[in-house]
Amino acid sequence: MHRPMSLVRWLCAGAAVSLLMAPGQAQQRAAPGESRLDVIEVTSTRLSEPVQESPDSITVVSGEDLRARGATDLRSALALVGGVSVYPGGDLGPAGSTPSLLGRSEADDFLLLVDGVPVGGAFIPAFATLDLHNVERIEVLRASAPVFYGTTAFAGTIHVIHYAAGKAERAAHASAGSYGSASADGATVLSQGRVLQSLSADAGRTRVAGDGVGSDRLHGLYRLAGDTGFGLAHLDADATFQWQKPQSPVPTDANGLPTSTLPLDFNQNPSDARIDSDVGRVVAGLDGKSGANRWGSTLSWTRSWTHTIEGFFDTFPASDGVGFRQGRQINELFADFHATRMLWPTMEATIGVNELLGRAQQDSTTFDYTIPTDGRAAPAGASLPASGGAALLAHRSLFGLYLQTRFKPVAEVSVLAGLRYNFTRQRIQASEGTATADRSDHTNRPSGSLGASWRLWNDASGDLDDVLIHASFSNTFQPAQIDFGPTAGFAPLLRPETERGFTAGIKADGLDGRFDADLAAFFTDFGNQPLNGSANGLPALVAAGHTRYRGLELESSLVLAPGLRLAVSLSLDDAYYRDFNDANAGQLAGNRLALTPRWRSAFGLTYAPAHGLQIAANLNGEGSRFLDDANLHPFGAYGVFDAMIGYRWSDLQLMLRGTNLTDRREPILPSELGDGQLYLLQRRHIDLSIAWSR
Repeated sequence: MHRPMSLVRWLCAGAAVSLLMAPGQAQQRAAPGESRLDVIEVTSTRLSEPVQESPDSITVVSGEDLRARGATDLRSALALVGGVSVYPGGDLGPAGSTPSLLGRSEADDFLLLVDGVPVGGAFIPAFATLDLHNVERIEVLRASAPVFYGTTAFAGTIHVIHYAAGKAERAAHASAGSYGSASADGATVLSQGRVLQSLSADAGRTRVAGDGVGSDRLHGLYRLAGDTGFGLAHLDADATFQWQKPQSPVPTDANGLPTSTLPLDFNQNPSDARIDSDVGRVVAGLDGKSGANRWGSTLSWTRSWTHTIEGFFDTFPASDGVGFRQGRQINELFADFHATRMLWPTMEATIGVNELLGRAQQDSTTFDYTIPTDGRAAPAGASLPASGGAALLAHRSLFGLYLQTRFKPVAEVSVLAGLRYNFTRQRIQASEGTATADRSDHTNRPSGSLGASWRLWNDASGDLDDVLIHASFSNTFQPAQIDFGPTAGFAPLLRPETERGFTAGIKADGLDGRFDADLAAFFTDFGNQPLNGSANGLPALVAAGHTRYRGLELESSLVLAPGLRLAVSLSLDDAYYRDFNDANAGQLAGNRLALTPRWRSAFGLTYAPAHGLQIAANLNGEGSRFLDDANLHPFGAYGVFDAMIGYRWSDLQLMLRGTNLTDRREPILPSELGDGQLYLLQRRHIDLSIAWSR
C-alpha cells in the first residue's frame, strides 16, 4: 500500500488532532416529549416538515445515536434502519460500501448527499471516501427523490449532515484495534457570533485482515458562515487522502458456492495492488429571505483522482490472472437555486433549477500475470508488460427545472406534489489501440412524485400521541451506468433505466416521545435494465430487462428507561425478474434477484446514560437468497452480532467495540471485475477507543 505515514506518525498526528480539536459546541438534544418522527427532515422536501408528515418512508439517525452505539462506518450507522443493508468492501476497496434497499444493490442506483450536495452523483457515488466524523444526523429516504435531484436519486437517498459552521461534536477520539488498526479524530469551533467557523479532522489506519488489507486515510473539513446583511453566506472546504490495499473476491466452484480450495482471505492481486484516492471539494452558498420569499443557492466543485493496480483470476482454478493499471480523474460541478413562498395560508411552493455537470477521464493498461496459490508472493503489477490499453473520456450534464407544492386543506391533511423536467446529455469517447468510438445521446422528459399524509389521531396528553397514514407515488429514470472497468466500452449507449414506485404506510408515536413506529409497504417496478442480447447481429448489452420489488417494512423504537432504548426492524422482501430474457442465462422471469435476501431484521439495545456504564448490542439478520440469477444455488440465512461496552465519566469515555463478533463470512456482493466471483463479509474486528469531551 502506498502511504506517506508509518503507524507511529499516524498516532502522533492523531494525538495532535485530539488535543487541538476538543473544544466545541455540543449537539442539541431532542426536546422533551418529541419522538424520532417529530424530527424535521430536509432530504425529500425543502419545506422543512417533520418525518411523520412526510408521505415517504424516511429514517433519521441522530449523531447522538451513532456515538452511543460506537458506529463509525456506514454499515453500523444504518444497522437499525428498516429494509436497508450496507455491505462493506467490494470492488470499491475495503473502505467502500454498497447499500441495498428496494431490491437494488448497485452503488450507482443511490444518491449520496453530504450536507445537501450530491457527492459523486454524476457517475459513481463516493461511498469509499465518505466522512462519518462530526455527524449531526443521517437521513435515509427509502424511495426515489425525483424532484430536487432528478435522475441521480433513482432508488434511495442517504444524506449525511455534519455540524454546521460554528458547531461541533465537542469531543476528541483515539482508538486502536484488530490487525494494527488505529485512528484519531476531533472537531472544534473556531469562532462564533457574526462569523461562524468550525474545523474537523481525522486520521485513520483500518485493517480488515492480517495481510495488510485495508485503508489509510487523512481528512479535514473547514466550515465558514456569516451574515452578509442580505443573506447567510457559507463556505465549506473538504479534502480527503486515502490509500487502500484491496481485498479479493472468492471464486465460485462448480456448485456456484465460494470455493473451498483457497483460503477465504486469499488475495489474487499483484503485490503492489492499490486503490489510492485524493478528493477535494469546495461548496459555497447564500441563503436568505426577501419579503415573503425564502431562497437559497449552492455552488460546489469536486475533483477526485484515483490510481489503481488490481488483478483477478481469469479462469479459476487455472492460475492465469488479468490485471490492470488505471488512472482516473473526475470533475463535478453542482449548482442549485430555489425559492419558497407561501402562496396562501394552505399552500406553500418551492420552485428551482439545478444542474450537475460531470467530466471523467480515464487511462487503463492491462497485463497478464500468474497468481501463485502456494504462498509465494505475487509479482508487482507496475513493472509487468502491457497486454493492452484503453482510454475513456465521458461528459454528463443533468439539468432540471423543478416545482414542489405542499397543500394543507385542513391541519390533519398534507399533500406534497412535485414535478421536474429533466434535460440529460452525455457523450462518451473511447479508444483502444487504433479503434475509436464517439457516442452521445440526450433525454428530455419529466419526473415527479405525488404523496399525502393524513393524521387520524392526535392526543398529546395521552399515551398515543399521533397516528398518520401516508401514501406516495414516484416516476423517474436514470442514464445507463458508465463502465469504468479496465476496458473501454464500444457498445451503443443504452436507453435510460426507469422506475415507478408506490409506497403506503402508517406512522405512530406516543408515550411522550418514547415510542415510535413506521410500517410501510412498497411496490416498485424497474425497467430498461441491462442484459445480454444482440445489436446488429453481434452480442451486446441491451436495455430490455424488467424487475419488480415488493416489500413490507416495520421500524420501531421504545425508550424503556432513561438512557435505555430498544430498536427493532423487520422487512419482508420480494425482488424478482418480471421479464428478463438474457442471451446467456435464458428467460429469468419469476426468478429472484441474486443475493437479495428474503427478509431482513435488526434488533438493537442501547444503554447510554449521561454517566456510568455504556452498553450497545445489535443483531442483524438476513434471510435465504440465491447466489446466481438462475436460482440454482441457494444460500441460507445468517446473523451478524455487533456489541459495545464502555464507561463514561463527566468528560472521559472508554469504549470496547466489536463488529461481526460471530465472524460470519457470508457472500454479500458480486464482483464486476472478477467474473463469477463473490466478496465475503469482512472478518471480526475489535476496537478499544477513548473519547474526551467538554
